[in-house]
Amino acid sequence: MADGGPGGRFSRTLTGSRRRPPPIPTIGGGEPVHTLEDGADVDYTGTGVLLDTHASEVFCVTYVDGLLVSSALDGSIVVRDGETHRQFSEVKRPNPCAPRDAVFALAGANGRVYSMCWDGTLACWSLPDLNLLHSVCLHPRQRSSAHYGGFAVAIGGLGNALLATGGGDGDRRIVVWQCGASADEPPTPIAEVSEAHSCVNHLAFAPQGDLLASVGAEGEICMWLLPGLSSLSAPHVTPAPSFPLPAADALLSLI
Repeated sequence: MADGGPGGRFSRTLTGSRRRPPPIPTIGGGEPVHTLEDGADVDYTGTGVLLDTHASEVFCVTYVDGLLVSSALDGSIVVRDGETHRQFSEVKRPNPCAPRDAVFALAGANGRVYSMCWDGTLACWSLPDLNLLHSVCLHPRQRSSAHYGGFAVAIGGLGNALLATGGGDGDRRIVVWQCGASADEPPTPIAEVSEAHSCVNHLAFAPQGDLLASVGAEGEICMWLLPGLSSLSAPHVTPAPSFPLPAADALLSLI
């Protein structure tokens, strides 16, 4: 019969500290990652979990040139080494260069990363130091009842030379841009589609660079030929979303 007493196979030592969570696939090596839970130090090393990367809800994460870049509701952006997870740089308020609103989307290549804020501002940052190269409001809120201006950004095409941006419920356009020849040169517009979706939730370039996929709040996926953004499907009227978008005030209350 199995021994349930001290030292037996079913015994447990009650020390008051919480047990380490079961490991999940590791996303890289790195230095120890610890947090305090109920007064006990919990070691997350090797679990693939990065804790306390931002002070508010994290909206986006992407890999750019071997770096792990993340953004959050409070407008903060953090750059970490993609293998060791050591932090390289961070930009956040009250830094005057930091985004003024939540950063919904990130996309990058060739030593730079683009951030899209809900006020429609696209900013370009150098990597890994996060120096602001240029910033412009591409998707302003054009409807008084709208919450969001910008919602999506993607980079792709041959040599990652094209940039695509998408608006929220306040600016429903999709715009394709030619990236500047140098990192500090703003992008140049090439093509635009108005009323692409009731809200452009996400954009992605095809690997071969000749197509752009867009996802709307109503659940449909549209395919667009590049660089002119001609649709592969017949023109249609996008219905209103069947579910309400989260109010900006509600998101702000989480900060």
